[in-house]
Amino acid sequence: MVHIPPELINLIVAEIPSRSSLERCSLVASPFRQPCQQRLHRLLKVTTKTSGRGGRYMHWKDIAKHFRASPHLVSYVVQLMVEFEAEREVFSDTMKEVLGQLTSVREVCLIGTMSSFTKPFHSGGAPIILSWLSSRPRGATRRLVVEAFPNIPVSDMHLIYNAAPTLYLRTVGPPSHSQDTPSEAPTTPNSIVNFRAPKYPTSITTLLLPEFEGYIKGLKHISIEVDPKVYVLQAFYALLCLTKATIESIAYNEYMPDDWTEYEPTLEVKIGLPGPLPKLTHLLVRVEKDYKKGYFEPKWLIPLVLATIFPASKSPALTCVTVQVFLDLSRSKHCPGPLPTELMKTLDDTFTQHCNVTAVKWVICDPENAKKKDCEAIFQAFREALPKIVAKGLLTTEREILRKDPLLESRC
Repeated sequence: MVHIPPELINLIVAEIPSRSSLERCSLVASPFRQPCQQRLHRLLKVTTKTSGRGGRYMHWKDIAKHFRASPHLVSYVVQLMVEFEAEREVFSDTMKEVLGQLTSVREVCLIGTMSSFTKPFHSGGAPIILSWLSSRPRGATRRLVVEAFPNIPVSDMHLIYNAAPTLYLRTVGPPSHSQDTPSEAPTTPNSIVNFRAPKYPTSITTLLLPEFEGYIKGLKHISIEVDPKVYVLQAFYALLCLTKATIESIAYNEYMPDDWTEYEPTLEVKIGLPGPLPKLTHLLVRVEKDYKKGYFEPKWLIPLVLATIFPASKSPALTCVTVQVFLDLSRSKHCPGPLPTELMKTLDDTFTQHCNVTAVKWVICDPENAKKKDCEAIFQAFREALPKIVAKGLLTTEREILRKDPLLESRC
């Protein structure tokens, strides 16, 4: 075989779209074997469900058998996704055998099922995973994603908060009626740097308990998805009150691949910050725009951010503002439709009056990420609505580039 540089082989393998093609390619020639095997095993999906699961989910016993036959493949696993069915049999010894070999894993995702909402947390295998996470060296796990576990005892939340510097918690926390007494925090608790909590206030309010304050002393980046109610915002602002000295970026409604919300048309939110956010440099707000409507949805979000976060008295170090606008570009010839004249004028005035803001980004997002759609007319509409920002040289317009995140994509 003609010699092919490893860099070129890696580029070729990176473009192979399917598992079946990767499996065939790994057998073409020895130089392709390792790169293909690395891609095939980069993400390990495990389930305790016995039927009805696709998406390359495997069972613990099958994985253990697979790695016993080819132990070198274990080192290629850097992402672990585990789906739990609480009432299913838990293969504790097999789980521990497999987990003990996964020393290269850097990102972990734990997904509950419908049974997780009704069954006790300890009836499934999730505590075994959390115990494994807590036994790993500090820094070994870089990100932890936990979804659909609303019955985690408060005493077990330490295992989640202490697992990784980046946390994504969705529908996670103790039940509202929990009488559990929190256990003591580790002597040197993990410092959560990045925290993302979509639409479930308990994910945030639990973190606000005094027992857990050690985990958020170094919090720098926070992202929330607002819901039609005020509860998430109240919890979010309470968290900002505790972390105002360290927060560097805030994102409202950052993109989540498998969710959609019908927002309330109006919302009375009476929330304020106790003081400035001295280190906040980046603020992101994501709204939706129907080409038939003359406003962004939710209508109250941008005015709320302008009032509570944006003023220079609240964010003196702010340098960059990103506004993501979600549009259905299948109707691109009609987009963006009528813009909210008064709000755009307010944004134009407010953004240019902030003394330190050097960049205002308007990013077009669309559900299909249609690459061939021409957005220039949409960009021009925003430029015309923001003349002062344009004149000051602050405005940039761009299309959103969706980067696939297998731990947050649809679970099918």
